[in-house]
Amino acid sequence: MPALSLSSSTKAKLDAILEKAALELPGCFFTVVSAKSVLYSNRTGRFDVLKPAGPGNEVDESTVLCFFSTTKLLTSVAILQLIDRGLLTLDTPEITIATLLNQSSGFGAEFGPKVSAWKKQAENLFEPLGITDTTFYPHRTPEFKERVMPLRFWDEEKSEFQLLTNQFDGLKLPRETEDIEYPVAGGGIYTSPSSYASILQSLLRDYTSPSSNFTPTLGLSPSSLASLFKGTLSNSALPGLASVMGRMSPQSKEWKSGDSDWTTGLCLWNKRKTGEDGKEWGHLEGFCGWGGAGNTMMGIDPKAGIALVWSSNFLPPNETRAKKVTLEMEMVLYEGLGL
Repeated sequence: MPALSLSSSTKAKLDAILEKAALELPGCFFTVVSAKSVLYSNRTGRFDVLKPAGPGNEVDESTVLCFFSTTKLLTSVAILQLIDRGLLTLDTPEITIATLLNQSSGFGAEFGPKVSAWKKQAENLFEPLGITDTTFYPHRTPEFKERVMPLRFWDEEKSEFQLLTNQFDGLKLPRETEDIEYPVAGGGIYTSPSSYASILQSLLRDYTSPSSNFTPTLGLSPSSLASLFKGTLSNSALPGLASVMGRMSPQSKEWKSGDSDWTTGLCLWNKRKTGEDGKEWGHLEGFCGWGGAGNTMMGIDPKAGIALVWSSNFLPPNETRAKKVTLEMEMVLYEGLGL
């Protein structure tokens, strides 16, 4: 099979979409990888959207941002690693009423061993890939803190970006390391888009590579890898997921029960998008991904042989312009791949 690639014209189209988006939004990032190479990677725009554009206020490859709910996949991989080592099972009763009462469940972990669990995640997930810019503690050093892109809030009514204060209940980022009581396994990771893409690339490579004479980079067994791409929900749970996806997706009118499912770490799309002309487009059936509150979207498309990460960095989630950009880039990308 010939190696995947994108033409210079496709890359130019993606560049144009990204640059146009960055005129209105905080800095924008888009990375596409195959199992073996980086097909496209670009970032452009303001590091802080509240400051004028220009030198000293530009995102670059070292920029770090909060990836919010896309942290869930990383936690899933870490748990699957423990399962493959025989330390857990999918049915292990980790949290009990007793551990909640004695502060050792892992939610606060004030007295329990789970308080340092993030260090194990770093050893088992990030270090094998040479990733050094991923952490639950973004204020650990002054140098790292300077790389963290400030999260801003878009006020639709006033049509302006603002400092994030109390506009969005439940999403208030820590200001210092001391403010972080415990690593939030469902939404607390800080990383760069390129590093997150390398994790997706590793999973794509491990999942799509022949099982014989192959050692997975992250040490997951074939069954654990497969579980990340296989639906797990009962039929009774599918309507609830469809309702959630309908609220989040630009194609809300199209979502029906069974169109999506949930694996051990990702949302599974069971169909492609359909245009007004009746033709299918975009990611293929079997695409697995999720988004983050800061208008981040990521996913792995095993049939297409790619993984991708798109991100800006602002609230509220699923903002109209950000969703429009992701759709435009998805259309250009898959057309460029001939899919």
